[in-house]
Amino acid sequence: MLDLVVTTVSDVVALGPEYLSVRLIVEGVMALFILFLIFQRRYKIRDEKKETLSYEEIEQLISEWEPEPLVKTKDIPNNNSVRKLPPIQGPCNKRLISVGSKTMLNMSSFGFLGLQTNPEVIDAALETMNKYGVGSCGPRGFLGNLEPHFTLEARMAKFLGTEEALMFSAGFATIASVIPAFCKAQDILIIDKGCFLGVQIGAKLSRSDIKWFNHNDISDLKRILESLSEEFKAMQKRIWVLIEGIYYNYGTIAPLDEIIKLKEVFPFRLIIEESFSLGVLGKQGKGITEHFGIDVREIEIITSSLGNSIGATGGACFASYELVRHMRLNCTGYVYSCSLPPYISSAAHKAFDLLENSDFTSSLRERIKSFRSALDNAKINKLQISGDSNSPLLHLRLKKSSGTREGDSRIIKTLSEKLAAKNILLIEATYVDQERFLPQPSLKLCINVLHESDDIVKLVNALEEISEDLE
Repeated sequence: MLDLVVTTVSDVVALGPEYLSVRLIVEGVMALFILFLIFQRRYKIRDEKKETLSYEEIEQLISEWEPEPLVKTKDIPNNNSVRKLPPIQGPCNKRLISVGSKTMLNMSSFGFLGLQTNPEVIDAALETMNKYGVGSCGPRGFLGNLEPHFTLEARMAKFLGTEEALMFSAGFATIASVIPAFCKAQDILIIDKGCFLGVQIGAKLSRSDIKWFNHNDISDLKRILESLSEEFKAMQKRIWVLIEGIYYNYGTIAPLDEIIKLKEVFPFRLIIEESFSLGVLGKQGKGITEHFGIDVREIEIITSSLGNSIGATGGACFASYELVRHMRLNCTGYVYSCSLPPYISSAAHKAFDLLENSDFTSSLRERIKSFRSALDNAKINKLQISGDSNSPLLHLRLKKSSGTREGDSRIIKTLSEKLAAKNILLIEATYVDQERFLPQPSLKLCINVLHESDDIVKLVNALEEISEDLE
């Protein structure tokens, strides 16, 4: 040790006086800085001489203070832009429903298969309610795990042919929480511009690099994929493509067969939102994969609401075992939400049984074909029909715009009111300010298996009559 010290000192001396002076200056500055930190005040001494306000002055300031409004006046919709619909008396999916004091033809229900009021579905719900009660009183990870939940998930996975299925408490929150569970800030998310708000919110929460392609435009999607050739080669970023089976905003069907061909060339992952195609497309209602004859295992993730064709509530996600296991710990809509009421789970379970073993979807296709044929031949030249010929969800839009969105909205709203005067419930589509790509104003027309041939005649006659008055 002594030899080391001597060697070190001799080396320092050999460096000369200039080195010693610089070192002393540096150490001196450091010592001063340390002393400054030691004696620096960590708090401010209150100024006792500062004048305090009198009671009267305080009261005056309080009376003059005006809080900033939580919602700005310009953001509050006026009474004319908000539809005021009386409460519906009785089941909302019947072809004829009681709205206030009127009996109206229902053309606005998403219950395409009429399963909400199916006797077997109701009996299954009542049986479970008598055994388990009404609510589950907790999330799935906190004693909200009941047998009907597990049996429903197993039934859904068997129905669609996936390894696993996961049940959510809310349909809208399903896709909105699934996307950020897998798509992260370093990833690239390619989304169809026609996707609805739930997809847009999920994409925003993911903080991924988002790229939008024109609605159902395969060439535009291919252009974006080709621009990412370097990212595909580097394999450092996950690249996702997100579409809907039947688009809520347009009623169109995604060209999944062409997208799968692109997937064979570009190694991206695919998410499909099937809230309006599950129970509708395909021979047994298994959705867009069955419609195009594509193996469901080629799709990484499929999500859907259970509140439309299935006639229940909540949502579902279909994926591999590994992905579902990841979602059970990372999907906020699953982890922190009270689980689905057990009787709703049993109702949905019975709905899947009926869907697989009955001819609901073929009956729906016949209704869609009849309605679409009548609408295509109707004399409603000032209106155009948006939606695929296999879709039970259609949009009626103006062929010629009035020049402003507000003007188009007023015309569509007037059409809805005139139809209501003829006892036809066909409401206008509504959107919120957060929508990134607002569709044109429209009447949202929904077809279900409970509709009859007379309903088609009544609707077409009414549309022909009121469309003549369009400016």
